[in-house]
Amino acid sequence: RYANGLSLIASYAYSKTMALGDAAGLQNPSDWAAEYAVSGQDMTYHFVASAIYELPFGRGKKFGGHWNGVTNAVLGGWSIDPIITVNSGLPVNLTEALDNSNTGQNDRPNIAGTWRLADPTVNEWFNTTAFVVNPPGTFGDAGRNILRAPGLMDVDVAEHKSFKVTERVSAQLRVESFNFTNTPPLGAPNAELGTSTFGYITTLATGGNPRQ
Repeated sequence: RYANGLSLIASYAYSKTMALGDAAGLQNPSDWAAEYAVSGQDMTYHFVASAIYELPFGRGKKFGGHWNGVTNAVLGGWSIDPIITVNSGLPVNLTEALDNSNTGQNDRPNIAGTWRLADPTVNEWFNTTAFVVNPPGTFGDAGRNILRAPGLMDVDVAEHKSFKVTERVSAQLRVESFNFTNTPPLGAPNAELGTSTFGYITTLATGGNPRQ
């Protein structure tokens, strides 16, 4: 609740969503057990916090009570409203450019090593050499949705100051910045084995923008 110039609200969700296939399609319709995995919409955690903080500067505040009218008009009476959003990335399903199973389904490759990287980059989000094409007439042994896209960390900030024009009329000066830290909202990596950008991240997340 708003008190002493501060109001704060925060929420955190931790969840897991499992499914037997989704928009990624099935690899082998005769082996549904191999399709049971986290769903494409699974988000392990999601955190949002927002606040309204009346800065303690200006006449009637803790600091700047002695300021003259000009100084108080410029520096006093500001409030700041941050919104912080942090969430984990969504699952990404591996596929391959070939149809070695000859079924017309979405083949997944075989796992031939450790695919997790300690320090992934946009040029190699996972160890691409850890996946190989499944032999002709077989299905790949990689599980569905085993990869994860990058998570999101976004900070939006607004500053505003109200001016009394008359006793009944006031005006507000407002300055807003979206993605204040200019953190890149990275999209999902290319997870199709056999393509030139396999393992690369070349897009931004849907709705993601640089600082505005």
